[in-house]
Parts: sequence; structure tokens; C-alpha cells
Amino acid sequence: MPGQLTAAQAQHLIGARTAFSKTSGTVVNTTSWNPTLIVTIPLNVIAGPYQATITHTVL
Repeated sequence: MPGQLTAAQAQHLIGARTAFSKTSGTVVNTTSWNPTLIVTIPLNVIAGPYQATITHTVL
């Protein structure tokens, strides 16, 4: 579900996700996006540094 409004609607980032999309209207558009990422760390993981990449693409 694109554009979750609450944490209860959160999506796992296991694969690519669509944040928002537009399918109709005029060609000229503007928007803004201020996402919040919440990382839940399981209790059984090995301590140490972890790394991830979040890629935001506008088509």
C-alpha cells in the first residue's frame, strides 16, 4: 500500500516499494516527501555495525 499514514500501516522493505504514484491529471506537478524510517532490531542479532541503502527514484 503506497503512502502509509500510520506506523500500523508500515511496510517491510524486503523488496522495492512504491511510496506514492500518480496516474492522472496535468503533466506539471509538484510534491514533497519527508519519510520516517523505523528500524526494529531483533534481540537475537549479533552486535556490530550494520549498513543499508535506501534509494529514492523519481520517474
